[in-house]
Amino acid sequence: MTAAAGQRLAWWQHAMAVAALVAAIALRFHSALGSVAPLGDELAQEGAFRQVAAGQSPYVDGGYVYPPSLLRLGAALRTLPLASPFLPLRALSLLGLAAILWIATAWLTANPWLRLALATFYAVLAPGVRQGIEFGNLSFAVGGMIVLALLVWERSAIASGLLLGASLLVKPLAPAALVALLFHRPQRRGHRHLLAVAIAVAAAALPLLADPELGAFLRHGSGSWVVGRTVSLHRFLALADARDGAAILTLVLLAVVAAVARARVIDREQLLAVALAGCVTVTPVVWNHTLVLTLPLQAIAIALAMARYRAATGPGRRWRRWEVVGIALAVAALTFAEGATGIDDRGLALQIVATLPPALAPAILAGYVLRFRTAIPAREPGIA
Repeated sequence: MTAAAGQRLAWWQHAMAVAALVAAIALRFHSALGSVAPLGDELAQEGAFRQVAAGQSPYVDGGYVYPPSLLRLGAALRTLPLASPFLPLRALSLLGLAAILWIATAWLTANPWLRLALATFYAVLAPGVRQGIEFGNLSFAVGGMIVLALLVWERSAIASGLLLGASLLVKPLAPAALVALLFHRPQRRGHRHLLAVAIAVAAAALPLLADPELGAFLRHGSGSWVVGRTVSLHRFLALADARDGAAILTLVLLAVVAAVARARVIDREQLLAVALAGCVTVTPVVWNHTLVLTLPLQAIAIALAMARYRAATGPGRRWRRWEVVGIALAVAALTFAEGATGIDDRGLALQIVATLPPALAPAILAGYVLRFRTAIPAREPGIA
């Protein structure tokens, strides 16, 4: 938060707020979080563990799309005396979600109690949160690592790199964040961002390159059936029966992220905007729980639109009101995006209409932040 907004919170106050969020979310979704049986996405992991134990590749039947490193983590968790090996992964997802929520609300208000109320309200009611938790998806854990890494690289490039590397080993959502961090031009000259990227690549590459299933994973990902159920731009390849172009589209979008980061990104809010928008645009498989990763971007855009509206006078104020409405619609498109299976068997026109808003909204919000970022003061996010 800014100095004018009040005293900066101490680390233990942030920790207490995150713990309160974790408790509130756990209370709301206790039946799913405490289940000893595998949840929706965990069923694919359970099947993959059994295939590996039987000496088979988990990438044969198309049901498992995570990196092989997650299998090694799952094998290690199975050696612990736990009622379910998925309990630690659910706890990590819960912690990542709470971190994203607490950080995002920093741009909306400086009042810690109001921040906590807004974060709790979103966690309890947002469809993406409900689906992510009830499906046992790992997007929240990975998203928390990515957001934290993008915020701490100036203070600790090592911590930032390790967080990004760990996120890649669990679920590969971070390539666009790595590219944005690598190519952006920080205001403070130095090489910390380069060091963070190098550590992240090394931390992810060393265990992956040594894994015999890496080749099968890379061949499996781009042509998977799940491309037809995503809410990213890759869905249109499936609709056009051009799934083989997923890898090319991913590389093109990564190049766009690099070019934009190099040309326009110099401060923290701009970096978050381009990196988070890139993560959900570049990644071939994105569902509504994955879009929760963009919450900091959504909060920055909302704060920016409101600041511009309050600063406007005369006839211009009416146009700024419509600007606020446009940003609100983009945020709503991300919040209420269709889930994984809701429209995959519907008509072509409905799938296009339902996919366009959440597929384009991240780029729209990022472009808005890049264009008008100087209209708001930088706030200290929830990791002071």
